[in-house]
Amino acid sequence: MDDKILLKTFAIAKKCNNSEYSFVVSSLTNQFVAHGVESLKFPEGVFEKFQADVTKLKDLLLLSRSASESVKLDAVGEELNRMLTILFGVIRLEMKSVIVSKAQAAMELNNVLKSYYGIRKSPRRQKLAQVESMLYDLAKEDLDAYVQTLGLADDVETITLKTAQYSVLLNTRAQIQMQKSLTKTWALREEMDELLDTMFTCIRYANLTNPSEELTSLILSINKLFGDAETEYNQRMAQQGKKEESESTEEGGESDGEGDKPAGDEMPNEEQGAADAEQ
Repeated sequence: MDDKILLKTFAIAKKCNNSEYSFVVSSLTNQFVAHGVESLKFPEGVFEKFQADVTKLKDLLLLSRSASESVKLDAVGEELNRMLTILFGVIRLEMKSVIVSKAQAAMELNNVLKSYYGIRKSPRRQKLAQVESMLYDLAKEDLDAYVQTLGLADDVETITLKTAQYSVLLNTRAQIQMQKSLTKTWALREEMDELLDTMFTCIRYANLTNPSEELTSLILSINKLFGDAETEYNQRMAQQGKKEESESTEEGGESDGEGDKPAGDEMPNEEQGAADAEQ
């Protein structure tokens, strides 16, 4: 049939970033399943291997975000340190107060909290444990009364909230870093490209030898997916070009000469997401 719908190629497979690639291969997996994998007659184990690689790629995308999680963690850590400095500073200052009740409250708090004064310099995990212990002490009825006397209730509440944020970020970051031993992203993508070639060859062969409305519908869906992905990629690259041109004009500088340098996670550093020290 001269008007047979032909399967297009994944033209931007080598150029798109990991997020774009992950979206396409995940969508392909769903399309194959919806059509019926068995009817496509892929070689034994090929589709199962491809599915497993899609999952690995998603895990690696989480891993690549480890650096941004560390930035968030450090920002919350700095804010937590600032609030601790305020808390400890007020207690020390009020120990010299001429108001007896405040001076007494400050001295009582100082006696309990002085062992915590160094926690701002502690490693992350140790700091978290120490701050949580301190908050536990401050919640005790007698110490809470001293906190109220010094007007530090809002500060303690803020420290409690920041500590909770710090805990979530620290645990999330740890989970991400546990995946650091996974296959490197680009090696995985090369393997997935080979699997795709094999599966696409089967689809093209079936389309030539045993065409059907269902197969045509699948091919149309795949072609649309590729077309949409390429359009979004071109739009992103155009936006990136405009941004770089604008920044270059504003700075009065020249191009760095790197040409069409991939953006975002397009060419990930092989060491990206490696565990950094628990400072």
